[in-house]
Amino acid sequence: MIPSTIFGNLSDLYFLAFPKNELWGYILSSIGNLTKLEILYLYKNRLSGPIPEEIGMLKSIRDLELYDNHLTGHIPSSIGNLSNLTILYLRVSNLTGRIPQEFGMLSSKTELDLGVNNLEEDIPRSISNLTMLFLFALYENKFTGNILISLKNCTLLNRIDLGINKFTENISQSLGMYPNLDYIDLSHNRFHGELAATWGLCRALTGFNISNNYISGKIPDELGGASQWQVLDLSSNELTGRIPRTFNNFSRLLELRLNDNRLSGDMPSRIGKLSKLLRLNLARNNLSGLIPTEIGDCKELFDLDLSQNALDGNIPFQIGEMNSLETLDLSYNMLIGELPWQLGELKSFQIMKISHNKILGLIPSSFS
Repeated sequence: MIPSTIFGNLSDLYFLAFPKNELWGYILSSIGNLTKLEILYLYKNRLSGPIPEEIGMLKSIRDLELYDNHLTGHIPSSIGNLSNLTILYLRVSNLTGRIPQEFGMLSSKTELDLGVNNLEEDIPRSISNLTMLFLFALYENKFTGNILISLKNCTLLNRIDLGINKFTENISQSLGMYPNLDYIDLSHNRFHGELAATWGLCRALTGFNISNNYISGKIPDELGGASQWQVLDLSSNELTGRIPRTFNNFSRLLELRLNDNRLSGDMPSRIGKLSKLLRLNLARNNLSGLIPTEIGDCKELFDLDLSQNALDGNIPFQIGEMNSLETLDLSYNMLIGELPWQLGELKSFQIMKISHNKILGLIPSSFS
């Protein structure tokens, strides 16, 4: 455990770091004596018990990282007294209760990560005062109510991770504009409303995940304006309409998941323009028509799932030229004709599902 003499006697200490050890025991209340401390790293240990209220006496602290421990109890409201604090990492502990209203006093804060705890209830509106926020992460907690409306003033945000909570909010009315935003995860919540066309104006955005919510309406064509996207996950919602033709602008896209919606129409032939794509999942929609032959231009693709749609026609032989392909699922469609012999040439194959179609003829000898 950490000797009490460190907290009790070293009043001039300004940097204290014991990360990634096997330290156990409590964070003692005498930590409040370290009034000149600027950086405290106790992360990735086995510390337990509550965070003492005396943590709020560290008037000089700028960087406070206690994550990956076994801490319990509430987040002390006294943290609101730390006017110089810019970084606070308390993720992966067993903290309970709500975020203190006093957090709104931390106007210098740039990074706040409270992910993977047991925090709950609504987010205090005072969060809107944190206009310097760069990173905001509350993932895997039990938060409820609204949150996005409180972040409208936080225009410097680069990363937002709110996944796996119980937020209920209309995203079409609540989202602000974040010109520096690189990644946002709103997945596994209860967000509703429609996707705003303004998402296409987030030029710096590379990752967007809003899966497993209640998002409805059509996918705006304007999303194609965000050409930097690398991950786009809109799966498990209530989206309707066609897949926008503007999606071919995503030249850097690595992962596209639109599965488990109510999308209709055909697969855009320009899907082949997504030459860097690694994963494509359009399963469990109402897509119809042919599988475009241009799919064969996605040479890097290793996971392709088009199952449970109404696709018809032959299986394009060009799929057999996608040498990185490991998983192919075309089951539960209305595909006809024979199996292309080229499929048997795919040496990386691990899983192939073509059941519940109208495939006929012999299994090609190349499958041996």
